[in-house]
This record gives sequence, structure tokens and C-alpha cells, in this order.
Amino acid sequence: MNKKAQALKVVAFIAFIAPFFIKGIYNPSTTILTGIIQYPDTIQTVPTSRIYYFGSKIISTVVSNEKKAQYNIALHNTNDLYLLVIDSISWSSEENTIKHLISPHQNNYKLYSLNSEKTIGNNSYHLNWKIESAELIDGIIPDNTIILILNPSWVSKVHGGDSIYLPTITLRSDLGDEATLRRATEALLLEALHSDSVHTKVSSAVKKQHTPRITTILSPAA
Repeated sequence: MNKKAQALKVVAFIAFIAPFFIKGIYNPSTTILTGIIQYPDTIQTVPTSRIYYFGSKIISTVVSNEKKAQYNIALHNTNDLYLLVIDSISWSSEENTIKHLISPHQNNYKLYSLNSEKTIGNNSYHLNWKIESAELIDGIIPDNTIILILNPSWVSKVHGGDSIYLPTITLRSDLGDEATLRRATEALLLEALHSDSVHTKVSSAVKKQHTPRITTILSPAA
């Protein structure tokens, strides 16, 4: 291979990986884990979910035979991580700059604090997850929050998790007939269109962090 061809190959490789560095997908400071939304076996067609994290929309993939939706996410921090299940979000702004994402509801959400503890073995490590129920302070959603646009009453439990998977969000087995569930999820996706417009534009630089209040320890780290 001549020098010109080698140079073109290098340029092509840089052009390929550059977007990943820019978006923080390929970044030594991030940890890539897989999240799972587990639907009941009675559901024939798993619906699409809207997920946000750090100002970006996260793409989920349906695994039909396992009745679940899963997503990959590059976490900025596996400590002080939050999972928020809510049917819609809003934001506060100042001088055309978005300051915070906020909950438009007083209590109609489920918030979980997820903190990992690393156990180091021979040339490997394992993450154990401590899961706690929490409350937002002044309705402000922390930066390091995975936001799932879903009816919070559908959640049965959040549990498990390891070095590859985030704790699983398991939905209740009595969600009703599939047609009703489909209409409800379609309505949630329509409601999310207004928040889609600000994602990838939300600043992660917040002047003051608003740490949620822990209410209940659901699963201590093993």
C-alpha cells in the first residue's frame, strides 16, 4: 500500500470515529451499560419507549421474543445516577437558555437513586447496585438522570444490575389489554414531541446541583 493510500485510510478512520468523540460515546471517562425495560409475557408487541439522558435522546431496541426493550447508554458517572419514570417533562429557562429539566407534576413520578459499588477481582471488576427510592427537590431533575417517559404507575420494581446491565425496570403484569396499552404509549410519545425539541440542546452545566432526597432503600449493594 502506497503512502497516499495509507494517508487516505487514516483520514477515513478519523472521520469515522470523530462523531463518537464529539458526542462522548467513545470516551474513556464514560461507562457503557445496557438498560432493560421488561414487559409482561402477556404483551404480544412491545411498544417503543422514549428515553433521555444528559440532553440526548437514547434509542431503544425491542427484543420481541423476550418481551423487553433495551438501550445502551454511555454514563458519565455510575455514582449519583438517577432513574426517573415520568409521563412528561418540562424545563425552566432564562434568557433563552435552558437551566434545568423539571417535573411538571407534584408527585406523579417514580425516582430511583442508583449507586454502584465496584468489586475488583483478577483482571476484572464487578458492579453491585444500591437502589433507593428518592424525591426531587423543587421538581428539578438532576443532570445525571436517565429519564424514561412512561406511566410511573406501570412500574412494578427496579432491581438487579451488574457490570454490563443497569438495574432492570420491570413493569406490572396487570397493565390491561394490549390495545389500551398501545394507545397509552402512543399518547406518551406524542406528548414527548415537545421535549424532543430541546434534547441535544440542553446544557449540562448547571450552576447548582439539586440532589434528590432519598426516601427508601429498595436494594442495598451486595
